[in-house]
Amino acid sequence: MISGTTSLSLDIAQAAKSSISSTPRERSTIVIQGPPGIGKSSLIEMIRQDCIDNLNKNEEGPKTIPVTIKSKHFLFFQQLGQMTQKTIKELSHVINNNKIKKKIVGILNSLSFVSANGINQPADAEDKLDPGDYTILLMIDEIQSLPTNHCADSLKLLRTGCDGYPIFLVLTGLANSETVLTERGIFRPKIDKVINLQPLPNEEVKTSFGKFVKCYNIQSDPSTTSTWEKLIVTWVDGLPKHLHNALKALGEELLLVGGDLSQVNPYAVKRRAMETRLQYYETYIKTFDAEPKIVGEFMADLGTSANKDKIIEIINRIKSRNKSEKTGSLNFEVLLRNGFIYPHGSPHLGLYRCPIPSLQSIAVTKTGSLLHILTYAGSEQNLTSCINDDLAINGVDAWGRTPLHIAVEADWPVIVNILLEQGADPNIRDGQNRFPHDLAQTGSEIAHSLQNHRK
Repeated sequence: MISGTTSLSLDIAQAAKSSISSTPRERSTIVIQGPPGIGKSSLIEMIRQDCIDNLNKNEEGPKTIPVTIKSKHFLFFQQLGQMTQKTIKELSHVINNNKIKKKIVGILNSLSFVSANGINQPADAEDKLDPGDYTILLMIDEIQSLPTNHCADSLKLLRTGCDGYPIFLVLTGLANSETVLTERGIFRPKIDKVINLQPLPNEEVKTSFGKFVKCYNIQSDPSTTSTWEKLIVTWVDGLPKHLHNALKALGEELLLVGGDLSQVNPYAVKRRAMETRLQYYETYIKTFDAEPKIVGEFMADLGTSANKDKIIEIINRIKSRNKSEKTGSLNFEVLLRNGFIYPHGSPHLGLYRCPIPSLQSIAVTKTGSLLHILTYAGSEQNLTSCINDDLAINGVDAWGRTPLHIAVEADWPVIVNILLEQGADPNIRDGQNRFPHDLAQTGSEIAHSLQNHRK
């Protein structure tokens, strides 16, 4: 689905192969980093599949055995041995060549033996790991979740490293992964390359959608396909995870109409995808032990971008005015490590911004009322109940947005009409001096509804 990462996965697999003919410590580690949902986990799965495809080729020459670790609890020697045994079972089902399969099982069993005693042990253990033309590609996902305790068992593998062994490391994480390793006393794996993944360009999103339509033989004419391409682009922020969720939601709705794309209600798809997205964002907001409102205040004050000193100033100001509130672990490094801020623009400027506009927007709704949150989610039934509970329909969040501003910007026409009928004022300006109608598409249903209610 992500063509840009396909070549990258091949490059990494090739780099692992090249380490066979060089000193492992000269070609030891690649770090892949990017904001939440950018496709890091998907990429290492693609790298794993590239390695498997190569293992299945009958050609002679270097080959790479993929071992993937997705839990910090597997980052010490004994548990690595267990994960290695699990990998043996997984690869046994997908490797076709029995000769190669036997070789892989022998190598991984040797790795499992060494893991039980710790890599970098005396020569008798060292001799047990000699895979010849094979390299072990050890991929470790989400390294920002590593414990900060320098004595933790889960850091032993990365501390001792893989020097002198045919093991090539690929580590994935959010921004500032190198700092994460340094703070945990992990210096042994020499970082050969840091790869920063970028959002998908619009054309690649459209291409992915086209492949989806073709792969599942979806009934559609060119005009309908073009309309849906534009909708999907506007919904996904260029993030593979959001694209995956949108296509999954579309697939579920297609099942209800016999696979005819022209019969699918776009807003039903959008609501399904939005529900999944908001659940995903909630898990990130809860990574702080701060109140969600506090995180929202920071995201509101951050604006489009700021340098480190300004960000620290914002944090201190928020903590000062919320002394009685739970501000918890809100600090620069935690924000960076959890993907709420990310380097932006030329490095010499030292600027940071929230890399995901919709994450920033939903966080800011936490500074408003429940109406703001429900409006963003497109939750029509719950919204009506809350209005009846006398929540302030014209209340504002930290960006000065009323629920009506949010409904217009999110393109929820039914919710716009509900709010207007219940007394929402279309003549209130937000923090950027915008009326709700300034956010509406010219000539749209929402624009007409607002026009009819303006004084």
